[in-house]
Amino acid sequence: RGLCEQCHQLVGQTLHQELTKNLTADEVATLELLLKKILP
Repeated sequence: RGLCEQCHQLVGQTLHQELTKNLTADEVATLELLLKKILP
């Protein structure tokens, strides 16, 4: 997924995994929608 790659570049892969490991699929989807709004 391209969005994950962008996020990895922004926050680093380790932090990305910390952020997403406790989220449900729905929460990850919501996060992706938010990221799409703030990323160029």
